[in-house]
Amino acid sequence: PPAGRRPAGGVSVAALAAELTDTATALAARFDARNGTTHQSEWIARRLAAGPDGEHLPLSASLRRRPARRPEPPATPVPAATVPAGATADELLDLADNCWRTHDRAGLAAALAAYDGRFGATGQPPRTAARRLELRSAELTDADGPQAAQEANRAALAAYRELPDPVREQVVAGRLGALLCLTGDGEEGLALAQGSADFFAGYDDARERAAAYDRLALALAHLQRWEEALAAADLAAAEADVDPWLAARVALHRAHVLEELERPEEFRAAAELARRLTREVGVGELVTAATLAYARATDDPAERVAACDEALETAPAQARLPVRVFRARALLSADRVAEAVEDFAEAVTLCVEQGADGDAFLRWELANAYRAAGRPAEAAEVAEEAVLGLDRLGAQAEADRCRHLLAGIYVDLGELEPALALLDQLARNLDGPDNLPHRAQVLEEAGGLLYDADRDALAAQRFAEAATAYRLAGAPVDELRARRREADALNWSGDVPAAVRAVEVVDGLAVALTGRPEVPPVVTYEAALAAEVGARVLAADDRPDEGLDRLVGVPARLRSIEAFGEAARVELLGGELLVRAGRPGEAEPLLRNVLGGLPPGSRPASQAAWLLARVLDELGRPDEAAAVRAEHGLGDDDD
Repeated sequence: PPAGRRPAGGVSVAALAAELTDTATALAARFDARNGTTHQSEWIARRLAAGPDGEHLPLSASLRRRPARRPEPPATPVPAATVPAGATADELLDLADNCWRTHDRAGLAAALAAYDGRFGATGQPPRTAARRLELRSAELTDADGPQAAQEANRAALAAYRELPDPVREQVVAGRLGALLCLTGDGEEGLALAQGSADFFAGYDDARERAAAYDRLALALAHLQRWEEALAAADLAAAEADVDPWLAARVALHRAHVLEELERPEEFRAAAELARRLTREVGVGELVTAATLAYARATDDPAERVAACDEALETAPAQARLPVRVFRARALLSADRVAEAVEDFAEAVTLCVEQGADGDAFLRWELANAYRAAGRPAEAAEVAEEAVLGLDRLGAQAEADRCRHLLAGIYVDLGELEPALALLDQLARNLDGPDNLPHRAQVLEEAGGLLYDADRDALAAQRFAEAATAYRLAGAPVDELRARRREADALNWSGDVPAAVRAVEVVDGLAVALTGRPEVPPVVTYEAALAAEVGARVLAADDRPDEGLDRLVGVPARLRSIEAFGEAARVELLGGELLVRAGRPGEAEPLLRNVLGGLPPGSRPASQAAWLLARVLDELGRPDEAAAVRAEHGLGDDDD
């Protein structure tokens, strides 16, 4: 909002702080002038100079918790090349070329600046001018974009062809070929890279041969022709040790190819080699890439985190964001959830500070980490931000998955209505034929929440909608489960006639699934639970004997698939139905057997004891009933 002479509009925190400081200081001076003292000015000065009290209070759960969190270590410095004062033009270009080869960007810039300052305005021999054109591509950064790199390489290529200088021509052709394969022009790019490799195959210089094969491997990797890329990388590795920096790059590229080929043992060995070779040359960006490759290759969560720590020590500023993200994921896999939260928050902060795309995706991961850490309030705040960001990006599939996460977080917080609203929105969003299984899952999940909240009629509707979606998706076992849950919810809602009709549908589905030569365990399980629900519904319809008929053999089938808890529950239901059918004498031995197999003090054991005591009362044996109640801590009025 406007204030004084400042119009309404955006203002930075620093500018606002300066404005408020000036205002406070001026007001204090006016009071002191009126009172003839310096008290207010001194008090305001002390307040402005005071530091924060207590713990830092973060303003957002998405960003780093402390403004002065552990500082990121600087990248390993590379000694800058010394530029001789009397160097000739070719000597300066030799120096620049060597700096490029050894990843010394500062030395490269100094050598080229010296060349341009001393010789740039003077006419140079064509060969020298061509070399300066070639080195133009070395000056470019990622910010300049691939088009600028292509133009620089094409200009150098044309200059070397005009000289002619076939060796330098083929070096530049190989570089241009790999770049073209990266940017989508694979036909021309591969022809250039392959031609360069073929040329140097017969050339008596091991370093140039290895470099040419490395460029060919890169070109093939960009085209995802992994087997061919590995063959070229192997040829490069065979001779690259003549140049430590080239050997490090080749090892790194070869490890990447093996990772894509999904050869874990070879990938791990290649990553270890790349890490060793890059450490020897001490180039931060190479060490970072190699240690991250090793982190991906190892199966040990602790080693993975340690490798990420090493990568952070060497990472250039532009690489710290992906390293943080990978380290956060590694911490999650190592069950170090609290630390993972801090790293994801740092990654979100870096993403925002750098203006990079993707902070919404990182917020989604951060929300999941907060939830895993048992901090649902922060998880909800961050997930809400993530959903908004993903929607703005048009990433509907990811936004919907994040909504699903957020619905679960709302459940964790006991916020049922927002959770149900999100699940309803998800069901509407997932209306395409390819999304039917996911739509059914969301509808069934909503039904489960409503069922647990005793909103059984509405739960039955959601289960019915889920069953329809499962049927359309061709998932008959899931359809049976949803229909069974629909019948159960209808029964608890009090609409017994509708529940009976639902059981008839369930019966048809169960028969279709169990009438096959081989019945998988999941079908045995679902058919047994369907029989249990059918028995309950029939009992509610005053047909307990028919319900008992449905339970014959069900406990044994459940035990055959090791569903022991469910088997005991069905036997307990059988005892209850025997009582309701007026057959307490048959119920007693069944209930004693069930009670003997249940853990003492458990809820099922208490239910079985209560029912057994009731049976004994009906059989005219009140003393035994009282003993059962006393043994299991039940009062006479417990139900």
